[in-house]
Amino acid sequence: MKKYNDKELNRLLSAADELLSDIQRYETPEEEKRRTEREGTERQERQNAVEDNLTDEAVDALTDEAAASEYQQTVEQTDGEPLTKEDPADHLPENSLTGEEPIEESKEEPPAYDNISAENFIEERDAENEAEIYLTAGDPAEEEMTATLEETMPVPDVPSVSDTPSVPFGWLVAVIGFAFMELMVHWGLYREIDASIVYPLCFAAGLGGIVALVASCFERKVNTVIFMVLYLLYALYCDFQMVYHAVSEHYFIFSNGRENIRILMQNRDMIAQAVVNLFPWLVLMFLPVIVWAVAWRHMIRIEHGGWLYRVLIGLGAVLTVAIGIVCLDIHGYDQDSPYVCFYHFQQDENLEATGKQLGVTAMTLLDCLNRNP
Repeated sequence: MKKYNDKELNRLLSAADELLSDIQRYETPEEEKRRTEREGTERQERQNAVEDNLTDEAVDALTDEAAASEYQQTVEQTDGEPLTKEDPADHLPENSLTGEEPIEESKEEPPAYDNISAENFIEERDAENEAEIYLTAGDPAEEEMTATLEETMPVPDVPSVSDTPSVPFGWLVAVIGFAFMELMVHWGLYREIDASIVYPLCFAAGLGGIVALVASCFERKVNTVIFMVLYLLYALYCDFQMVYHAVSEHYFIFSNGRENIRILMQNRDMIAQAVVNLFPWLVLMFLPVIVWAVAWRHMIRIEHGGWLYRVLIGLGAVLTVAIGIVCLDIHGYDQDSPYVCFYHFQQDENLEATGKQLGVTAMTLLDCLNRNP
């Protein structure tokens, strides 16, 4: 056997490659018939699937499929013509005829590039058409399921800035506000604060708790209006008591209302002078509600409370008043002591002492009940 050097071997291999590239393979009639039937079956299945979900947007897709079919027919007509099989010996190099060992021809058939290209084109075109139809028309089952879920599922309410949860301390505004008004009355009339101020504060805080209880039975806006109205009415009542006390040197009582109003009308000049002297305290009476309405109204709200909330507020108000009553013994049993003023209230004897020791709230309550031993 002859040994080849590298140059001759490379030359032989390149010649063989050229020979193999020039050989054109063709399909047998049986293979062509089977391929045509298979492609026709696949095309019919795709057309049936497209027709099931056909919509107005699928018209362009069908036009593209028709163009692809024409292209396929053209390729089939071109590939269907029988080609002349050339003799491989005509393309062998000259040294192969001199007794040298010929290079064996590969029996593997190269793929039909034209047919593969046509099939790939058809498959890609059909896939694009189906995707376009699916995106435009959508899956009916999926759309029905989505609509059912949207109808059955509740739409959550998105809270706005004004509906954000607030601190549940609306009752604290009422308690502090009413206690502050009692403190302003005592300070404005007597210009001093002693240890007995705890009793007016306890009774006023209890009244503030009752107001908070009443202002928790409705919606937030209604509760706010109720609280504002009750607070302003009581503030005006405290201002009226301060002005009347400055004019007549004793408190106004409802049991003798006509006589007290007559005294007030006879001293109109003194009313103006009393308003001027007490003006700072008359204005400070509204300070808590003004600060709350301007700065803290959106943070501390008078919300609607449940039964537990109302029970707790009511118990807190009752306990606050009870603490004030129980502590009355601390200051002794003198004639004008808080204990005597509460348990032995008399309009003609200790009205002034009752207002000073127990405050306007307790004095008004005792006057309305006409409490006598």
